[in-house]
Amino acid sequence: KDPSICSFVKLEQDGHQYPCRPHFFLQVTEDFYETTRCYEDASGVIKLPQPQGDFVKWDDLASAKRLHLDGTFFMVHDEARWVILEYSTGKLLAEDTRQLRKENGDLLRSQPEKVWKWLADRAGLDMVQRNSGLPEDFPEDGPFSVRMSGIDKTASDDDIEKYFEERDVKVKSVEQFDVPRHTA
Repeated sequence: KDPSICSFVKLEQDGHQYPCRPHFFLQVTEDFYETTRCYEDASGVIKLPQPQGDFVKWDDLASAKRLHLDGTFFMVHDEARWVILEYSTGKLLAEDTRQLRKENGDLLRSQPEKVWKWLADRAGLDMVQRNSGLPEDFPEDGPFSVRMSGIDKTASDDDIEKYFEERDVKVKSVEQFDVPRHTA
């Protein structure tokens, strides 16, 4: 396992086709950082080099079928930028004025323990003491109620119960709702 790489999988919320989104955090060398800064334009955007050969860009919807029919390579990103992470809060800042992707900001604001431990180890920092969003007098021993949305329409009560029990959560009962659909 390479200590300069941190892989992290975030379970997705409502409205996503896939149940998780992988993230990779890399520790780069000073030379790599300085070299990429040379590719920046005046507003801090790094224009990534285009691959050789035939490929489909992320915004070329008319050619997207070539990915599956012809096996054409997919260029998911054509530009990048360096951001500043406020370690204590998880807030992302950028030198340019372009909007950050919401899901990336949300991920880092949530300060996932695995990622924050990796960052702390790389930078020689103490782990951040995260504050709970729950009231101080909130009971920790349950029982609790969970509402799930975006459930597979073929999922049975047993499937939902199995999902939680595989994660060491004891289930007392499952109730699926007709409105909104795919909610339990």
